[in-house]
Amino acid sequence: MHDICEKVKNLCEGAKAAAPALARASGEVRNSVLTAFAVLLRRNQEKILAANTADMEAARENGLSAAMMDRLLLTPARLEEIACAMEALVMQEDPIGLGTVQSRPNGMEIKHIRVPLGVVGVIFESRPNVSADIAGLCIKSGNAAVLRGGKEAIRSNTAIAETAGDALESCGLPRACVSLIPFTDRAGAQALMEMRGLIDVLIPRGGKGLIQNVVENAKVPVIETGAGNCHLYIHGDGDPDMAVSIAVNAKTSRPSVCNAIETILVHRDIAAELLPRIKQELEERGVELRGCPETVKIIDVNPADDADWATEYDDLIAAVKVVESIEEAVAHINRYSTNHSEAIVTKDMMVMMCCSCMAFIFFGRSIMGLFTPDPAVVALAMTLLFPLILYQVADATQINFANALRGTSHVLPMLWIAFVSYIVVGVPVTYLFGFTLEMGLYGIVLSFSVSLCLAAALFLYYFLRATKYE
Repeated sequence: MHDICEKVKNLCEGAKAAAPALARASGEVRNSVLTAFAVLLRRNQEKILAANTADMEAARENGLSAAMMDRLLLTPARLEEIACAMEALVMQEDPIGLGTVQSRPNGMEIKHIRVPLGVVGVIFESRPNVSADIAGLCIKSGNAAVLRGGKEAIRSNTAIAETAGDALESCGLPRACVSLIPFTDRAGAQALMEMRGLIDVLIPRGGKGLIQNVVENAKVPVIETGAGNCHLYIHGDGDPDMAVSIAVNAKTSRPSVCNAIETILVHRDIAAELLPRIKQELEERGVELRGCPETVKIIDVNPADDADWATEYDDLIAAVKVVESIEEAVAHINRYSTNHSEAIVTKDMMVMMCCSCMAFIFFGRSIMGLFTPDPAVVALAMTLLFPLILYQVADATQINFANALRGTSHVLPMLWIAFVSYIVVGVPVTYLFGFTLEMGLYGIVLSFSVSLCLAAALFLYYFLRATKYE
């Protein structure tokens, strides 16, 4: 135990020493590492797949379930997906260096800038693609990574971590920026949890037991992730064909992943019609269903107990419950969900989506015609709703307009918003009043004046609002 702790400490010290080099590296250098990582993953395919084959053989001898074997398996296609994921990271915006600047009345500038965390430790289970995902994300964000994977994937993880190290070295960065703990017993994970001063944040990625163990025993800061007890709720007006298709796909395509559904909730109004179809489709694919008393009355399945509602099976097993209302479904999900992924099948959802997007719908005259044929009403709706939309956008970006007036570095963003407010409102309103309604020059001047007034009012409103809260 002591020997393992010392070796883990040495790895973490190496990562801590290497972290500044990666943190200081430009976005171009970090992207070059990711590009090299993708190239080397393809070039080392034979080596990585051979390591994975050895892991699969050992897992088979140890009686690992079919679902867990699927989590462990790497294929040429899956390895290509990993390489493509690294290339996708290259295309993303550099997360380092972005932020906000505020100017105070005394001339002081306060900068809130994104910087790397430092050394990120991650404890995960048997999916070897996770080691590549973590390495790639940490490289992109300028963080060193110390990985501790499950024993089932130790050979695969080692091959992938070595490939990441080769990519780092090829771009002039230390290999220690991505390190893998080679010990698969609990002592290695426990040692990583106790590396205060060396690990800046620890992230458990896996099932409920792993996450709970890390949260309860770690002596370093922990970002708690969610296990995958996911639900599918089928409302009374849900499309039966869609519901069956989603249930089959969400349970059987990859039953071992954390966003596979574990519980299906069905509204009573549609249960008698839908449950036999769900049972037939899922059982044909080898899924065992466990149902509540109401479900058992409708279809012949094993009864579920309270533990089933809280279980993340990661296997071809699903619990089924009949509910009286959406309120009961939501209450059930709130009680048992791990807040990972939930789904609802309902025609009402389309109405809810339309309501949430209503402000943007008004901007489309052809869509607005569904509500009213009068172009004047369309123009009025657009004119009234635009400040509300712009308010949400500006509020979300947390722009401080009072400071903007005092700090020249922020005047341009403020003028930009005023300009956009005229363009977005002025152009369509000018079109409607000046041309569609055949109001000619009068309509154009009117729309121009209305748009400028809106821009000025919005500008003044934000100034007063920001001044009030200072």
